[in-house]
Amino acid sequence: MDSVKRWISGFNENAVLASGFEDAFIGICYRYNNYPVAAYDKERCIEVLIEDFRYMQDMHEEEFEQELYGKAVEYFDSTILKNYTGNNKPVFLTSYPDKEDC
Repeated sequence: MDSVKRWISGFNENAVLASGFEDAFIGICYRYNNYPVAAYDKERCIEVLIEDFRYMQDMHEEEFEQELYGKAVEYFDSTILKNYTGNNKPVFLTSYPDKEDC
């Protein structure tokens, strides 16, 4: 995290990083008339939350995968996005799928 913070401070020393989502960090995002901000892959953030929920609930069986995914998406939408709004706050990206996936 420290190396990411040092790196991004070269673009925006006030950029806020999303705590706990280091594995989902993908770079910076530029916006007109604003400083660059940290960018995260939304699906990777969901994966991080799933692993956190699995650990907290000790859920390892496949039948819980759908339930964990739903909980992670709900938490991300209602809590993570809500807490990271405003200037210098990170953005969360959903990548366009490969043409083969469409």
